[in-house]
Amino acid sequence: MKYAELTSPEVQQLVEAGAVPVLPIGALEQHGRALPVGTDTLRAEGVVDRLAQRCPEGSVVTLPPLPYGVSPHHTRLPGTVTVPARLYCDLLISLAESLADAGWQSLLIVTGHGGNRPALTLAQQELLSRRPDFRFAWAPVTGLAANATRALDTTEVSGHSGEAETAQVLALRPDLVRSEDLKPGATRLDELAPAPRLSRVTSPSLAVTFDQYHPTGVLGDPTAVTAEDGEAILAEVLDRLEELDRGVLGGAHRRGQAGDVLHGDGEGLPPSPHQEAATGLAPAADEDLGDEPAAVGGLLDADVLDGGLDLAVVGADGDRALEEVGEDEALEVIVALTQMYREQARYLERTAPWIERVGLAYIQSRLLPDEEERAELAHRFFYSQQFSQDDPWAARVAGAEREMHAPMARFQPVGEMA
Repeated sequence: MKYAELTSPEVQQLVEAGAVPVLPIGALEQHGRALPVGTDTLRAEGVVDRLAQRCPEGSVVTLPPLPYGVSPHHTRLPGTVTVPARLYCDLLISLAESLADAGWQSLLIVTGHGGNRPALTLAQQELLSRRPDFRFAWAPVTGLAANATRALDTTEVSGHSGEAETAQVLALRPDLVRSEDLKPGATRLDELAPAPRLSRVTSPSLAVTFDQYHPTGVLGDPTAVTAEDGEAILAEVLDRLEELDRGVLGGAHRRGQAGDVLHGDGEGLPPSPHQEAATGLAPAADEDLGDEPAAVGGLLDADVLDGGLDLAVVGADGDRALEEVGEDEALEVIVALTQMYREQARYLERTAPWIERVGLAYIQSRLLPDEEERAELAHRFFYSQQFSQDDPWAARVAGAEREMHAPMARFQPVGEMA
């Protein structure tokens, strides 16, 4: 159901029924020689249209797409039109507040462009302060498909106009792909100059223009994917968005009153904060897999709460709740997460970029519902620790290799010099 095609009374009926407005946003920027400059908007709009088709009629209403984004990192290549990040943030806040003033209870934004993330995060925090009862949620496209993207045969350097994006456009609009111009871009870290190489692998966060990666601005090998790969990505994205809409925003399976949320067991119960968190897309979450360097923290922590433990991922952007658990389970989850990171992270990849790359939803799906797999991960960790428990920091404090840390100069108090 498209918002722009409705009459004023029809819009008001949807407001009163508790429907969820969904806004696709993207960008107008270079996407190499084979994909259109509107790729990010095309993908976001395609996902939102398919979501509306999946959901019961009248539960989701799609807003007209916002085809511009924050793209200063692409301006050195032809075709890019960018909006300042602060202006973009103000626009998102204004749109959300206008909807809230009209009686809407929530807004879901689906972004196809990684460069929009900072503005979305800032808008989310500002709205949390101004409108704490309004649910402002946003989700990336590719970032919701951790399993499908992991199954792709991606190169060491991958992202913009690469495997995942090309596969999605092949699935949504194959007529817009210039197949004869599909060619690999930047694929290996050792091919990059120091600044772009640093921007891809580690902290501190560094942004560079995409012409510094490759003359075409392409990251990865778009020739390695098919439309079927794109359909797999889109299917996983839609599954995740349905979870969000049903469990957090309460739209896709609403019936009757605004407070009635039908879960899989048919019981009309409002979602708890921990049910919200279990979707991986609670209003305070920040999860994306875009073409920008990761800049989010990522250590698992546990805080005492009401006699139990509130498990959360803690980072530079705040806490992301996972679930309330007992002490033994909390320790097992922390150990299992550590082992998962050890087994799956790339060489020199820190926990924060790893968590952002694979997605919080993937981590939750592996650690929370599957007790057997969680226990197996924890077992492998404890087994590995039988062979090495060295603490190099403790050894240094105790004086090991002290000769390597001689002071550059010695200072003597003036009184002692007299």
